[in-house]
Amino acid sequence: MTAASQHTYDEPYKPINVFIVFLVCAAALVGVPVYVYFNGITGYEVAAYIFFHMVPGLSITAGYHRLFSHQAYSAHWSVRLFFAIFGAAAIQNSILAWSRHHRVHHRFVDDPVKDPYSIKRGFLHAHIGWVLKDQVKNPELERVNLRDLENDPIVMWQHKYYWYIVIATNIVLPLALGALVGRPLGVFMFATVLRLFVVENIIFSTNSFCHMWGKRPYTDANTARDSHLMGIFLLGEGYHNFHHRFEYDYRNGHHWYDIDLTKWVIAALGAIGLTYNLRRASALQIHNAVTSMALKNADKKLENCDNWAHARMQLEELRTRMLEKISDWEDTKEQLHAMLAEKRSETSAKVEELKARMEDSRKQWMEAREQFRAQLSAAFQQSSMVAA
Repeated sequence: MTAASQHTYDEPYKPINVFIVFLVCAAALVGVPVYVYFNGITGYEVAAYIFFHMVPGLSITAGYHRLFSHQAYSAHWSVRLFFAIFGAAAIQNSILAWSRHHRVHHRFVDDPVKDPYSIKRGFLHAHIGWVLKDQVKNPELERVNLRDLENDPIVMWQHKYYWYIVIATNIVLPLALGALVGRPLGVFMFATVLRLFVVENIIFSTNSFCHMWGKRPYTDANTARDSHLMGIFLLGEGYHNFHHRFEYDYRNGHHWYDIDLTKWVIAALGAIGLTYNLRRASALQIHNAVTSMALKNADKKLENCDNWAHARMQLEELRTRMLEKISDWEDTKEQLHAMLAEKRSETSAKVEELKARMEDSRKQWMEAREQFRAQLSAAFQQSSMVAA
């Protein structure tokens, strides 16, 4: 066995983590059905489950992940505190510890030694195995820069009192709410036991399923993939290929039709002033990535076909034209926003001129995009006809 493989695979198991995972699985798979058999289900249990599924889940996706780990946006202290409290309810460690692993994952994605939950070590390791082990032999976990989080009083407060918050949100709060409606054990079984089993497996799917199944329209530099189905289950985290290409974007699904509940929550909070500085990849960056990947994939399949070199040259020209028009559109939009911010009446004519320029650039951008798509489709069709 090589030194690298020893370094990778011989981490010791953490008894407390193994015990918690075993306890949650046993209680959910055995305890909940037994409880339901003898006591039935009421609307109180259902409501409690939905609340504790959605709120801690969003506290991980919008809070732990996009806010604290990636600094994809800024938030009012009340929002950050809320995410810190209910993120702890998910029992996925403190913000500081969670972000430590996640930042290392992004920096060394797919590296079987340095990536804490590398899919290269298999589905089970990426999904749950890494949680059960003490990765003391990964030096990158100590080298990662966490100064921004270490200087955040809310993050450090949560880190210090993490287990107290876990107990308060997973035991005290469900039992108290259940007592108010005469179903303390029932609310606890659904809000804590069943919810932990379901939500943990769903969230861990980001590291496993989202690195194995789906499309890679933005980059093939890593195994991360996009999936609408996973986007539904993961509150938007399923658009993982986009996220690994543009990790600073507060959106994972950037299209209007992408099912990214987390981005909608962040944007809604922004509408009332509780989130701000929402970072986004530009249209130029996104289309540059998409068209680059489209040509790269076409090269693999069509490089030996007649006329592909000529067709590719035409595609590059269309791509260049499209990106130029997107750049013009974005520059004009920036000028327009700056002018509108001045609120000067004498700029009204200039505003109309800029709006017209924007519309013209957008029109030419769309035309070039459609031509690019049609030309690429024609190249594949021609290749299929020749093969037949």
